[in-house]
Amino acid sequence: MPEKLSFSISGTEYRASKTWLGTQEKLQGRVDEIVRTAFQLVPLQVELRKEREAAAAVARREEEARALERRRKEVKAEQLKQAFLMMEADERVRRLKDFLAQLEQMADGLRPPYDERAKVWVQVVTTELAARNPMEEILHRCLSVPSWSTWPPDWWPAEPNAHSSSDAST
Repeated sequence: MPEKLSFSISGTEYRASKTWLGTQEKLQGRVDEIVRTAFQLVPLQVELRKEREAAAAVARREEEARALERRRKEVKAEQLKQAFLMMEADERVRRLKDFLAQLEQMADGLRPPYDERAKVWVQVVTTELAARNPMEEILHRCLSVPSWSTWPPDWWPAEPNAHSSSDAST
């Protein structure tokens, strides 16, 4: 009984591979086909690698676009969160200013030395508040690094395409 043989040509690209099965006599009869196929598979291997690399590049660009969109959504949501924090800080500052004004009026009715101490304390707190307003500090963080480390910042609205605006006017 003749022995079965297998002859394979393969490359790194899985579609650029070919296998022949048969006896020695059958494979000898197919030598021309095997050699021709080997020479055809070499350029096919290169073409398939280029296709794979191009598909991988497209996939990378698509993933980068999805990641950028996720990042934009995250940083926009963060801007809303910061706006709420600013609003709350602003409300607290207003309430503190009202409280300090009341306390300052109340200080006149206190016995010495508490009247003077209360006035000085109110002045120190008022000066510190003017120098370090929490709402302004939050606003400053929103309008500086890292939010603005690149231009435009990730949360900046997309600018309309210059071509589409000129096309729309024609």
